Amino acid sequence: MNQEIQNQEYINPSIGEIGKIYFDDRNNRIKFFSTQIHHDADSIDDLVFRGEQLMIEENATRLNARFFTTARYERNVEARISLNNGHTGTDLLYIGVNLSDRSDLENVMLAERELIESVLSTEPHMRSRLSEGYSIERLTSESLTNQEVDSLVDLYSEAFNTYTTDLNASAVREMISHSVVYGVRDSRNNQIVSTVVAEITKMTLSEENFSICELSEMATRREYRGQGLVTLATKELIEDIRDDVDLIYAEARACHTPINQSFHNMGFHYAGTLLKQCMLSGDHEVDESGPYENLNVWYVLPNEK
Repeated sequence: MNQEIQNQEYINPSIGEIGKIYFDDRNNRIKFFSTQIHHDADSIDDLVFRGEQLMIEENATRLNARFFTTARYERNVEARISLNNGHTGTDLLYIGVNLSDRSDLENVMLAERELIESVLSTEPHMRSRLSEGYSIERLTSESLTNQEVDSLVDLYSEAFNTYTTDLNASAVREMISHSVVYGVRDSRNNQIVSTVVAEITKMTLSEENFSICELSEMATRREYRGQGLVTLATKELIEDIRDDVDLIYAEARACHTPINQSFHNMGFHYAGTLLKQCMLSGDHEVDESGPYENLNVWYVLPNEK
């Protein structure tokens, strides 16, 4: 595929492979993240058609594709990020195609629309600092003991009933080795009680370097929630990476208010909703149907002009 990056030594589990149309078996979907800037709708349509053909071949129920474009394009667009930090006039589009049996009830969609509108109607606010007894630190594979890695596995198991990727001890340690990970530690028991992960991928976007970051694995132990721990850890992480990335985004569970409120409070922009994007479940205010959840896209441009 011309100008597309075909191989990566390590594949970020949330971002996925870059520049390749492929089948994601765990989530029964076709994924694609283009690294070209498309200047006409036909070139996008051609790649979407190839994705739909692969859907048929693999019996997949969803196509999730992302395209950078300067063209006016509306078909099956679920979310849109306008780049104003060196790529003015270029949008990153999330295109989604689902089979009819991979959808949610109208009342669920209405409830989630009301949830996001309620969040967006609030004045952004957040704690200025951690409460006494907590500290934020960068976590590395070298610094974490096996016991601490096992504790993180337990943390994720508590936060998510199901998740889009495996989160066993081996996967967690590998994730930490290849990502920027921040945690909040409770000095009273020396436990890591909240984490956030930044998956960073560098690509060549029409012969220019472009770095994207997806925030994921944002989780806090149940008894520590409501103190803004993960929000403050995320803010510190962003300050650490902001000079090295062009786009920071996250895909937050549309059925759960706190995570969406957190991104709104941090000044992220809402870009749209991905319908039945992947396997995911946990605490929620809206009951969705089936194993796949809707995700809200939030983003910030660190060096927006």
